[in-house]
Amino acid sequence: MIKKQNILIIALIFCISLIIIINWSSFYKIKNKITNITDIPLSNNLDNNELNSKNNTKLSLCEMMKFTEPSAEEIGYNKLIKNDPFVKYLKFTLNKFANNNYSAINKSDSLPGLFLNQHFEDTAYSDLEKYSKEILKSEFIVLETNIAVGGGSSIVLMFKDYPDKLYYAWVYGDKDKNNNNYFDLRSFNEYTPQQSIENIQKIFINQLCGDSMESNNTTLAYDDVVKSKIEETKNYSHYKSKYEGQKIQWRGKISAYYSQITGIKFCIINDNHTEVDINKPCDWFWANSEETKNADITSINPNWDGLWVNYILNYYKVDFNKNSNFYNDIYTIKGIINGIDCSGDRCIPDIEIINIIK
Repeated sequence: MIKKQNILIIALIFCISLIIIINWSSFYKIKNKITNITDIPLSNNLDNNELNSKNNTKLSLCEMMKFTEPSAEEIGYNKLIKNDPFVKYLKFTLNKFANNNYSAINKSDSLPGLFLNQHFEDTAYSDLEKYSKEILKSEFIVLETNIAVGGGSSIVLMFKDYPDKLYYAWVYGDKDKNNNNYFDLRSFNEYTPQQSIENIQKIFINQLCGDSMESNNTTLAYDDVVKSKIEETKNYSHYKSKYEGQKIQWRGKISAYYSQITGIKFCIINDNHTEVDINKPCDWFWANSEETKNADITSINPNWDGLWVNYILNYYKVDFNKNSNFYNDIYTIKGIINGIDCSGDRCIPDIEIINIIK
């Protein structure tokens, strides 16, 4: 009797195990069949769309279609979108790919994408090879974002200078083993919407053609930004600014008085600051970027020499003479306001660099 019970128990365990294995296998078969990240029809080929040839460039589109300056709602939407970490990573990795500025995956302890604060080639870099690098590093507007089926975010976008096509991107997000943000661009392809490309161009025409979406915010004065801190949000001497997320374009000289670590301290040059002595205290702003903040981690950058200013100017391809007093040259800095830093001898704007030119 006992033997029969043992046989029945063993048979029951075997059946349960078999059911689990079958269900687990079915789960992975279903999971592996998921190739699209949204429920909107996608296509790898837009040749079937009957596009008007006049819509192929921003210039001709803006000449042909009526547009107005973007509304406050549109500007607010774009401000939120540009601060979205998945959108920021997408822009970051498209630029990296276009400039061949990333590490190949050749280590067993690395992953595609931004891993342990080092940027390796993303999973979708094979997708990106199908497209012009000039397109990929150009400015884009985001038409839609969704939570991706496989985790992270799906993003539908249009490049402003090439508005005849839409694209979708799947940016995966997680935490690495050191609890840092981990991102990986896992898919990038052309996208076919349910309505015509002309209708979509009309919907987003103000953002494609309206100058204020790009240039209105760059007129912010240095003194206004310094005074724009929001007291209630103080965090370790770093305040939010009422202009946070907006763009600036300022001129400055590199300070030789203040130490230069993880960024560049620029003495502001404007109508109120015409005479600047870089060897003395000055009204300055802090310019840094996510792309350059880990330059001194030798496991990532083994050639680090401790020269932050040189590294950042080289990163942004600024033409400067290392054998001259290049600190005293005048630079134009385009960036985004991150907040107000009051931890030093005065409150100064914290600027995330977009570009630096001389």
